[in-house]
Amino acid sequence: MLVLDKVQYKRVSKPLTVLFDSGSTTNWINRRSLPNGITTTDVQRADCVTLAGSLKSNEEIVLNNLYLPELHRHRRIKALRSLVFDNADCRYDLILGRDFMQDLGIILDFKSNLIEWDEAT
Repeated sequence: MLVLDKVQYKRVSKPLTVLFDSGSTTNWINRRSLPNGITTTDVQRADCVTLAGSLKSNEEIVLNNLYLPELHRHRRIKALRSLVFDNADCRYDLILGRDFMQDLGIILDFKSNLIEWDEAT
């Protein structure tokens, strides 16, 4: 689960269901999870095969003031860029890619089935 304060500086009220995907090179947010009235930014088209399926996008948004309460309730991430995808059947609101995990030093331990961030699991 991920909790965020704002998307493109517009308040958000619900937590997001998150997939930590080591196979994805970037972050993806499902359009259904965005508040009404959000304006996306056009970017170069990106394609990716994730654990949640094949994704395509040429739109991006910025998530602001977010945290992962199951790992660190009080540690905040100021901003996170995410590509926007459309998939009503995808069970995840947000897919966090390798770039995000690498920047924060998040470790996916497949042997122990754990996610570690700053010694929290």
